[in-house]
Amino acid sequence: MTTTIRTPSAFALHKIDTSLVIKIIFFILIAFLYLNRAFDKLTPYPTGDGPEYVFTTEALYNHFTPDVRAEDPASFKKSYCQKEKWETNLKHDFFDQVENALKTNDVEFLKGTPNLVTDKSGKHYGYHFFFYSLINVPGRFIAEHIHANPLRCFQVTNAVLVIVTIFFLLFFSPFPLWQTILISLSFCFSSIYWYLGWTHTEVFMACLVTMSCWFFFQRKYYLGIFLMSLGCLQYQPLLMVLVFMILSTLIKNGFNFKNILRAGLYAIPFLWPPLFYLFHFGTTNLIGNTPGAMSVANITYTRLFGFYFDVNQGAILAIPIALPFYLFFTFRKWVMMLIRKESFDFDYFLPVFLVLTTCIVSAISALCPVGAIIIRYATWVSAIILIHLFFMIKDHKPIISITILNYVFIAQIITILYHEQFNKFDWSFSNHTPLAKWFLEEYPEYYNPDPQIFISRTKDFDFSPAASPVIYIKDLNLVTKMAVHKDNLSNLTDYGFSKQEIDSIKNNLHFINGWGYLSGNEIKTSKTGSEIYAVIRGQKAWLIEQKIRNSSDWMKQIEEKAKSWNKTVDEVIKMDVEWVLQKSEKNN
Repeated sequence: MTTTIRTPSAFALHKIDTSLVIKIIFFILIAFLYLNRAFDKLTPYPTGDGPEYVFTTEALYNHFTPDVRAEDPASFKKSYCQKEKWETNLKHDFFDQVENALKTNDVEFLKGTPNLVTDKSGKHYGYHFFFYSLINVPGRFIAEHIHANPLRCFQVTNAVLVIVTIFFLLFFSPFPLWQTILISLSFCFSSIYWYLGWTHTEVFMACLVTMSCWFFFQRKYYLGIFLMSLGCLQYQPLLMVLVFMILSTLIKNGFNFKNILRAGLYAIPFLWPPLFYLFHFGTTNLIGNTPGAMSVANITYTRLFGFYFDVNQGAILAIPIALPFYLFFTFRKWVMMLIRKESFDFDYFLPVFLVLTTCIVSAISALCPVGAIIIRYATWVSAIILIHLFFMIKDHKPIISITILNYVFIAQIITILYHEQFNKFDWSFSNHTPLAKWFLEEYPEYYNPDPQIFISRTKDFDFSPAASPVIYIKDLNLVTKMAVHKDNLSNLTDYGFSKQEIDSIKNNLHFINGWGYLSGNEIKTSKTGSEIYAVIRGQKAWLIEQKIRNSSDWMKQIEEKAKSWNKTVDEVIKMDVEWVLQKSEKNN
């Protein structure tokens, strides 16, 4: 009788094969989800600074240099029109404006055509570095040859970046199988889901910092440093995290010339953008060099706290469970190190460097309103927090780590899919979130965000004193919160405030960058909420009318309707204004 004996190695091989198959299945499913979303679910739209990245990508595709020439917008338009009508590009007027400006080519040094700035030799470059545009060139090449919308290449490139990141999370993991799956899915259902459609660097950044931290905390320090330095090509504030990685590496490997030199060589890509801009413009950063673009006065507690916890756009909306756990484990470790019950670990000081990074980001003047659910800079900050949290809990008891991972994963699924319904064209910065509305309507005194957040979502993107007051009205008849500017308090008389009340506001109200809040019972006015809304409605109607009259496409439609309906142009304009107002009121 023959007995077959299975050796331990055979059992191990069988186990490894099973794990590999499971990982491959999850990898294929995630790849399908993101490619399907990129190809079929999202409307191509050049969000924010997107046109700049589009022009730079076109320049690199056409002549392998990042300087944008007049033929680049023209070639993009030609390619776009092979698939769609030009008017379906929701920023076609802006694209035409840039093309016409480039044709004149009479811009002075450091002056700009829209989204571009002119160097010493008269060439036009984007304000942001061109590395992200460079990696979009293969997608632009493919789009051209299959006659696809050239804007689609950004979405597909973003999807490929996510898929590559998931590949490394799945197949280069120090965690057990189920934990690896949960980590990969938690990243898959993070804020990158909301930002996939952006012709912007948010997904690129989140993927790079994720892979950087993933390898760094596996003690592949120099690979982590290199990947983080690539991230710094697009966002120089990441220098703070890069410095953390270098210091942590030197603390662990030793402060000697060899290690310092090696770390410096892996971090050297960081120098590419400042040297490029120094050569072309005589400054290391175009955005920071723009008058009024950044100011230390912008670094306020309100803005820093809101970056992480604001209920309209803070990181907490993307990582609602991970962020509290991260703070808990960080604080616990600090206490344990302080009372010397646990050994010193410099990695737990990463949150300090994240706050320093946030300070630099917060100095940007026009920071707060722009984003898809969360502020766009928080995409890569929350990615760093996620990966660091996973490694924080790695050495805890399995029951603790797996429980936390399950909670984090479930929360990621719920928050990503829930908030996605409020995400229009992969943005959401023009409306308050449901949670913010609840605070503003029920407990307005407890929600005092950075004024830009409140103003942009309540009214529009005018942050000048002339925009004061900005008023939130519940159900169009109850004023619950007002933002007022200290230099334009006299406008309050139009809303039923007496001179005495205005003087009291001026003397007692706390102002943030010139703006202060009145909430609930603090709003002492002789007019009802309905009467105040009537004033606001009239102002909105005037703004909509100006927008109609300044739009050639809209006015063309107005003229056609006027002729068809036998009405005057002014009558049809007023009808369209009323239709827009009623639609806005219904949506709100």
